[in-house]
Amino acid sequence: MTKLKARKQPQLLLDTGDVIKTHPRDGYWGAAVVLQVSAEGGMFAMSCHIGITPIVFRHDYAFAELDVSNLSILEFHRGIRGEPFEYGQRREVCIGIYKRKVTTDLSVLGRMDSACIRTPPLPFQIGNGSDGGWPLCRLGGNFGSEAIDEWRRVHDRVRYLDEGEKAALSHEAMLQNFPKNQA
Repeated sequence: MTKLKARKQPQLLLDTGDVIKTHPRDGYWGAAVVLQVSAEGGMFAMSCHIGITPIVFRHDYAFAELDVSNLSILEFHRGIRGEPFEYGQRREVCIGIYKRKVTTDLSVLGRMDSACIRTPPLPFQIGNGSDGGWPLCRLGGNFGSEAIDEWRRVHDRVRYLDEGEKAALSHEAMLQNFPKNQA
């Protein structure tokens, strides 16, 4: 029997202005933009800031369908949980710090001048987006899902709210089953 060699996935090096196609959920596609790459060494060497745009398509799309002169970064209210059955919201700008070298099946559609997109200051500092820093993120299957959620909150509101309520009740029920010292 012949032993097969493991094949390495091809690597892609993201650069400033790369426009990335997202596909976090069946039937929905979006767009993200590499806003800036790190010139620093150390912890942030080979890192970049990527912003998720509010663009949502219900079909697979091409770069030519985007109006890149009109792109912006998604700003939204994220639901947060305080105490049991107490939920609030926090305003977020959908920007994160990512690795530039990626091996996922990522589709870079083209390149634009990312300086055209208004952003808050983009230091390479870890934070939550409201404290002067940005979250460390991974490119994966749900990359860009915030834009889809926001789109659904407006265009598929009843189903979106129903799914959210069911998920919250399920989460609370799960937490009730934890011993008090582990919750």
